[in-house]
Amino acid sequence: MSHDVVKRGINDLVILNIVEKLVLKHGQINEYEVKLPSEIRKVQEMIKRDENEIEEILDDSKEDFYTDPQKRMEILKREDYKCFYCLRELQRDNFYLDHLLPRSKGGQNYKSNLVASCRTCNTKKNTFEPSKSLLQNYRGSLLTQEEYQTKKVN
Repeated sequence: MSHDVVKRGINDLVILNIVEKLVLKHGQINEYEVKLPSEIRKVQEMIKRDENEIEEILDDSKEDFYTDPQKRMEILKREDYKCFYCLRELQRDNFYLDHLLPRSKGGQNYKSNLVASCRTCNTKKNTFEPSKSLLQNYRGSLLTQEEYQTKKVN
């Protein structure tokens, strides 16, 4: 790599405020200070934006969605009237709400911790991690690989 390419690259990093050129006396070799990600303005903005999005999600879910019949229906609608684990069609009168993090392990009745499920999946999952139930359903051909990957990430 030529000296000019390196020099241009360093200058670009200085312009982007990722590297800071230290002020030295005339005739000394240039010194640079590399900033930590948390010191870079663009990264700080991204972190702040992510924190705000997380707060919005948490603020939305602090109500009890388990015991309120109207709020229970919001969960069913969010899941498009399908079981979260096996995608079986669900009806208003035959669905269960499942806690992703079980109440026995500290899970709450918040919207973000609840999914609509069929009786079979709700019973099979019990207090296990949701990923285990999803994997079993994928292996049992109840979910496609794409459906499994999508649900696993959520």
